[in-house]
Amino acid sequence: MSAPAYALIAELDRRRAELYRQAAAEHGLETVIVRDGNAAKATLDSRGAPTLLITDLSLPGSDGFSLISDLRRRFPPKKTAVVVFSAFAELRATAADLLVSLDVTEIRDKSSSAAAVREAVVNAMTSLSQADTAAQADPKTPEQLSHDFLQGIARTFHVPIALLSVNVRHYHWFTTYTGVTQPLTASEEKQRWWAVLQQVIDKQHPLVIPDMAALFGSPSLVLPIRIRGFVGVPFMTTDNHPMGVLALIDLKPLELGAEQIDGLTDLARPVADEFRRRYAVDSGPEILQGAPRTEESWAALEHLALTDALTGLYNRHAGEQAIARESARGRRTGSSLSLALLDLDNFKQVNDVHGHEAGDRVLVEVGRILNASLRASDLAIRWGGDEFLILLPDVGVLGASAFAERTRMQVEALSFSGVGRVTLSAGVVEVTRREDPLAALRRADTNLYDAKVGGRNRVTSGTDDGDSRLKSG
Repeated sequence: MSAPAYALIAELDRRRAELYRQAAAEHGLETVIVRDGNAAKATLDSRGAPTLLITDLSLPGSDGFSLISDLRRRFPPKKTAVVVFSAFAELRATAADLLVSLDVTEIRDKSSSAAAVREAVVNAMTSLSQADTAAQADPKTPEQLSHDFLQGIARTFHVPIALLSVNVRHYHWFTTYTGVTQPLTASEEKQRWWAVLQQVIDKQHPLVIPDMAALFGSPSLVLPIRIRGFVGVPFMTTDNHPMGVLALIDLKPLELGAEQIDGLTDLARPVADEFRRRYAVDSGPEILQGAPRTEESWAALEHLALTDALTGLYNRHAGEQAIARESARGRRTGSSLSLALLDLDNFKQVNDVHGHEAGDRVLVEVGRILNASLRASDLAIRWGGDEFLILLPDVGVLGASAFAERTRMQVEALSFSGVGRVTLSAGVVEVTRREDPLAALRRADTNLYDAKVGGRNRVTSGTDDGDSRLKSG
């Protein structure tokens, strides 16, 4: 049974909280009132996403921006309407700048009357209803969403090709995502692949071939392209009901460790759950028990398509979208936007000497440091391999350099068991008003290169007062 719809109210002032409670109760919502941001986040942990969040931006423990950002990162979009109140014009202006990225419905002065509060809540609930109606009117097909899922999986695990075969009684469907130009959709190729994939389904065990050339003396067993690495895992629901097979293919030897292969299986489970729910009519009524709700499972799929499986940061695809969005906002509002491109120094040696699992531990810890250092409006992206990109809206080049320098120092202070110390270099830029985001990225990459050439373990912004040229040692 699903939990009842509720409103979460995060407000230090008890009288204002009661005013908000009355407005929410008019819509039949149960209310939970907390007085600090940490308690609000704990409520999200225990009760899940609320239908309505009403929050002050200034809260003890964790501010309203952080609370909203945490909500948006953890739960499906358009599931919760958000109304914010603040007595401070500066905070309301900041919230207005983040209106789109945090999907805030209403921003009001904290001195608003009871009638204005009710109006804000009505507007929020109406927007939520309209978004739900629009989503139902134009849903993505399973094929479209599966393609998005495969694209996200391929980018997360840095392989050019991903395959998915779903077999539910009379329903049999096969799709691919490919980042190479050779076609993979001819019927005879599907038949050849099915012979390989069927073995994974029959055995219910991953099939891993790190390098076909090393194992068989030549690459590519079944396709007219020179593939090298292959991994196929059972496409299974959360209760281990087999639905098909998911496979990744690389044109070079596969570099996935055991934990990453486990992660691939786990990432596929919510998608398999939704396939089972959608085609339950073909699979028998018994599998309907415990099937997840459509919007939750497909929203999870869309979230996976934007998230790096190892670090939990956004992936490059999500980063490209965010850069375009924030650059457009900067041009529209005249606000600053800075980029920090971070790269671990000599990271290839970590993988070569200590193994990829040790390298993964380093990447995960760096991701944790970045997440812990961000404001609600910032965005950390695993840009590729051991490279991270940080978007810093409303921050100039000096502030971005200071952020990168703090991160550099935190990473330098770490010591990894069996690996030792790891350092990073960074290139920082402020995006100019009419600059194409790709041009800004190229400048950041140039500054990163200068930091590497200058001795590594340093931050370079290309400005005399923004450089941190600290020698490692």
